[in-house]
Amino acid sequence: MRSSIFLFAITITLMAQHVSAQIVSIPDPIFKAYLVGEPLINTNMDAEIQVSEATIYTGDIDIPDAGIIDFTGLQAFVAVGEVYIDENLHSSLDVTGMTALWKLVTDHSDSLQSITFGSNPNLSWVDLMYCIVPSIDVSSLTALQYLHITDNPITNIDLSNNPNLNVLSATLCDLTSLDVTNNLWLIELYLVWNTNLQSLDLSNQHYL
Repeated sequence: MRSSIFLFAITITLMAQHVSAQIVSIPDPIFKAYLVGEPLINTNMDAEIQVSEATIYTGDIDIPDAGIIDFTGLQAFVAVGEVYIDENLHSSLDVTGMTALWKLVTDHSDSLQSITFGSNPNLSWVDLMYCIVPSIDVSSLTALQYLHITDNPITNIDLSNNPNLNVLSATLCDLTSLDVTNNLWLIELYLVWNTNLQSLDLSNQHYL
């Protein structure tokens, strides 16, 4: 009898852990309240976002100027194509694994210091103007077409793996060098007030 009760208790515990594992961790209360309050996301209208709910949601995530400090949980939304989280208070952002994401806007986020990409094969538009990001690695973003990094303390950026880049807005940065020899489809390039940038080779640019 005792062994039966013990086995039953173990089964209940394992079931509880399994259910818990299916919940998206969203520590920021403002971010969580937004997601839970969206019926197209929180389809069962409970107090949590299940992984199954996050992975099938194909709409946008649009939460500008909401006072959000932590966007942990965003990565679970692998089918989301557009994210607009500008003017929030997050210091870091990781969108690794958001394979459907094609547009990310997080400009005027005065606390944003780091952003992590990876496994974003469709990401073609990145806007993080007016943040405080000192460096950015876009080497994994082979589909990148529009990159807006104006007014960030960025000194160097490697664009050698972004052959589809059309627009680079990097005014008011701290660039010391820039190599665009592999970016043959550039049509707009903004580099005003990069006082440490002494030279730039545009000899193979045909559309600027």
